Parts: sequence; structure tokens; C-alpha cells
Amino acid sequence: METDKPNMDNENAPQETSNINSFRMERHCSRILALQFLFQLDCNQTWDYDTEQLQDFFDQLNSLEDLLYPQKVIAKAWRYAKKLIAGVIEKHESIDEMIQNCANNWQMDRMGGVDRCLMRISIYEMLNMKRITPGISINEAVDIAKEFGIKNSPRFINGVLDQIYKNYKNKTESDNGNI
Repeated sequence: METDKPNMDNENAPQETSNINSFRMERHCSRILALQFLFQLDCNQTWDYDTEQLQDFFDQLNSLEDLLYPQKVIAKAWRYAKKLIAGVIEKHESIDEMIQNCANNWQMDRMGGVDRCLMRISIYEMLNMKRITPGISINEAVDIAKEFGIKNSPRFINGVLDQIYKNYKNKTESDNGNI
């Protein structure tokens, strides 16, 4: 579970800490990979894709020499990224409706593509990934927005996601503890 802290009371603690940091790096990388693929779809204004297109994206990514993460990390992260991609695509209409309802005075087409895609990923995680707390999902979206968004992206994303969390928390709190 991403919220677990390493147990520093035993001799295996350094290895355990390393495993947790590695897991966090893989999940961060997964979200970035999902962002990149979903951003392509968003720019093309289509939600249609096939597994071959997804594999081509991954193959092209692996052929690059200058990557944010080592290829070994990307290979491990790819499995979770595919879950995020498929889930966001499947539920994009309801997710976009949630964003629209909570983004006061903003229309979806006026938001930055990176912002839209990061919020979609985070909302999908909050709604469907039982082991990931909403706080982790929101913080990851904000952190990635600092890397890929514009100056105001982190603040905007945090505000909208926090509002979504507050609005929908009570509606689904009984469903496995996630919103």
C-alpha cells in the first residue's frame, strides 16, 4: 500500500525503504506515461484507441535515448499505466462531468490539456483504486503538474480535485472507503 511507512526497527529497514522508494518511483512514472498517452488522445479529440496503438506508444518510448526514468522502471510502470489509461478512457464522460461540476467558471475546452488529463487520472484513481488514498492521488497530480503543466496548473488542479473529493466523498464513502 502506498501509504505504508518503512519499519525502521529491524535490520531489513534499508532494503524495505529502497523497495518503497522504488515502488513510488514506478507509480509516479506510471502516471506520467498515462498522462502522455491520454494527452495524445485529448489533443486528437478522440477516445478511440486499440491495443496496437498503445503498444506502438510504448515501443516508441522505449526507443528514445533520453528518458526521465531508466527503461527498467518504465517497463515495470507500464502495467499500471495501462490500467490508468484503460480506466480513464472507459469512464472519461463521468469523470469529465465531475471536473466540469467542480471547476467553477471554467469550461473543459478552456483548461489546459495537461491539467485535464492529470485530473482525469487522479479522479479515476480516487474512484477505482482501493489501495491509493485520495491524498496520494491528488498530491501526485499536483507534483506532475509542476513538471508538465504551466505556472498555475498545480494550484488549479489541487483546487478542483479537492472540491471533487469533498463533493463526492459522502456519496460513496460506504463503497470501500474510497470516493
